[in-house]
Amino acid sequence: MQGGDRADVARNAAVAPALKRRIRWLFAVALVVFVGGACRAPDPPLRVGVLVWPPYDLAYLAVEREFVDRDDVRLVTFHSPSEVARSFRYGLLDAMFTTSHFVLSLAPDVDGVRIVYVIDSSRGGDVLLAKPRIDSPQDLAGRRVGVEAAPLGLYTLERALDRMGLDRDAVEIVAIDTAEHFRAWQEDRVDALVTYEPTRSQLKRLGAKELFSSRQIPDEILDVLVVRDDIIEARRERLEDLVEGLDRALAAYRADPAGTVSEMVQRHPISPAEFMLAMEGVELFDLADNVRLLGAADGRIAEALEKQCEVMVAAGMLERPPGLESVIDPSIVEQAAAR
Repeated sequence: MQGGDRADVARNAAVAPALKRRIRWLFAVALVVFVGGACRAPDPPLRVGVLVWPPYDLAYLAVEREFVDRDDVRLVTFHSPSEVARSFRYGLLDAMFTTSHFVLSLAPDVDGVRIVYVIDSSRGGDVLLAKPRIDSPQDLAGRRVGVEAAPLGLYTLERALDRMGLDRDAVEIVAIDTAEHFRAWQEDRVDALVTYEPTRSQLKRLGAKELFSSRQIPDEILDVLVVRDDIIEARRERLEDLVEGLDRALAAYRADPAGTVSEMVQRHPISPAEFMLAMEGVELFDLADNVRLLGAADGRIAEALEKQCEVMVAAGMLERPPGLESVIDPSIVEQAAAR
């Protein structure tokens, strides 16, 4: 072997251990990165409470048509407004679909409650129905009126009695959870009932008379998406995805009402035609509407909330109105619209 060859062999022998150590070090680093990534908990889905109410089914449509990633949002169905509000209060939900009255009721006691999206304004979907034997509003005096003992039901009853010129003391109020409305009617436990879809359509089929509806109090029953401000900060992107998905679902419904209703009605004990009537009983708002409604330039939502606070305080449902400016947060819809 020549002297140069022996020198190369000697150099390679000296380099080999260092190279092996370098490779082992790189492998160890890669293993740590891989294991660390594998052990890191995935970002959990946004837990959203959804009541059985036709316009809220736009959320299910958004998930089923993959306008929203199924892994990003988990919809949890509730049959009682009180149940969904209670779950939200105790942190079991990150967000909920509910009426503005629950927001106003929660705001004084639950820090950072925010309205980030307005789904609709009721235009007849919330009603006071009476048995066929009731001929006029005045016939309600002394009768049993069923209502859920919660902000929406009590608010609707208060406004209905006021419009009919009756005091609350003129009727016997019977507290009945929303899920029991239909059965209470069938069992003749009530003479009249404050309710909404899908129970409204079911009872109208049985001959119920409509004495009052939300059509008479425009913008006093608003359906909204509610979150806490800590969720807004921690899950902002997921919330933006959700409202964008709702907007796409609404666009799909407007483009093909019959086709989308055939999907959404599956969760309800009513016909597609009745579901369609329920959807026509609200004014639906898209993302562009929300940017305008929740922004400072349009006072429609703020005025509606002020009216609701006025009624709720006078009726003893609310001790004091919350700061309405802090209740409305337009940032999610503004950022979703700017994408």
